[in-house]
Amino acid sequence: MMQIIFRKIKNKIKSWIRCFIPRNVWVEILLITNYFYFYRRIRKHSSITSYDSKDGFSENTKYIMYSHSIEKGLSLKAPRKNFGKETIDKLVSYVAEKKLNENWVLRMLQGVLNEYQRFNNWPSATCELPPIRDSLRATISVARSNFVNRDNFRDFAKSRHSVRNFTGEKVAYKEIKKAIEIAQTAPSVCNRQSAKVRVFYDDEMREVLKLQNGNRGFDQEIGALLIITSDTKSFFYSGEINQAFVDGGLFSMMLLMALHDLGYGACMLNWCVSGAIDRKLRDITKIGESEIVVMFMAVGVLPEFFKVALSQRRPISEVVSLEGGSSDEA
Repeated sequence: MMQIIFRKIKNKIKSWIRCFIPRNVWVEILLITNYFYFYRRIRKHSSITSYDSKDGFSENTKYIMYSHSIEKGLSLKAPRKNFGKETIDKLVSYVAEKKLNENWVLRMLQGVLNEYQRFNNWPSATCELPPIRDSLRATISVARSNFVNRDNFRDFAKSRHSVRNFTGEKVAYKEIKKAIEIAQTAPSVCNRQSAKVRVFYDDEMREVLKLQNGNRGFDQEIGALLIITSDTKSFFYSGEINQAFVDGGLFSMMLLMALHDLGYGACMLNWCVSGAIDRKLRDITKIGESEIVVMFMAVGVLPEFFKVALSQRRPISEVVSLEGGSSDEA
């Protein structure tokens, strides 16, 4: 009963405040309040502010990230010998420290170290790798003719991998438009369809790629660069401050799968940059001030044979939990 009374009083106070505060000022207050809510959560819990956290999940995730940087290098057309030695040293130390607590992450790291060792023709003793059973593979070789598996959606989705090995041929604009038309079937909040795509080739593409640090080693082979944005003009409420990334992310995933279906390789490239770098991008492109850059996407023509990073996934037990109701599973 007291809760109901308190809620009514709070709503009355809100109504009274709105009578005296202009709508634009009230909206500013709501925006700042919502941003501060998310800021506090990120400030308190994210690994941004506690990079060396010993929390199990954070620590595992950090080393998954390290190992992926090696996987990516190994999947390039012509990796540089002994690349990423500093990262390798971190992985070796971590595996040695944690070897008694063997889990899927350590098996994955061991697989990455094993393949790195073979690539560089190092003797086993060079890395002093601790023995771990059943290590997981880091990369696989793929034939272009077998890359897309259309037997069913599960196999289709599992046949997609990020590709960083292209022929260097241009991907025709009409083919990009085919993929974008498919991507338009992606859901968006209230069907507002905020996503936009900008396509770059040639010198303009090279100029833009200089601002993104995840394309080193294969930038010269990219056949088209896509920049996916989400227009903030599509959002009307203070609670929608993150919706541009949700809608843009859904659209981007659908676009990625459409390109896979058309037989092209693609790799999502994140746009996690400072305001100064984002400003530089806007200075050299026609991206509107109202648009938020969601991500870049490198697209290319597949060679006859190429390597991809396997990027092992977390066990399903780490991803799902039953929070309410009952299940018929034992």
